Amino acid sequence: MARDAVRLPRVGPRVCVLPQVVAEGLAREFHDRLRRRVRAAQGRDVEPTAAIIDSQSVKGAASVPAASRGFDGGKKINGRRRHVITDSLLGLLLMVLVTAGNITDRQAARVLLPQLHTVQEDHPRVGAG
Repeated sequence: MARDAVRLPRVGPRVCVLPQVVAEGLAREFHDRLRRRVRAAQGRDVEPTAAIIDSQSVKGAASVPAASRGFDGGKKINGRRRHVITDSLLGLLLMVLVTAGNITDRQAARVLLPQLHTVQEDHPRVGAG
């Protein structure tokens, strides 16, 4: 099979394939291919060499279990936090982690940064700085 070819799951009519697509890593594959194409179209190397981590606190709805929420004292928000790693030049998404609101960027980085290099050997050129 060619490098750019993707084998989609065979399903019958009226079947939601999203769980299977996510489980097989196809959504990640599609995202990574799009990111590489955007970088190439901008005249950049397809893999980033520097990245930025940041987070955003989001209020948790009443339907969100209390165990997955936390209080962000800096923002005075009880909810969750979205931690993202983006390439530093174009701001394209590399990784995402959703945690309770009381988890800091430093704590999330301890989880995200090792994964940045180990998950299918993605982003090997992003260095620790």
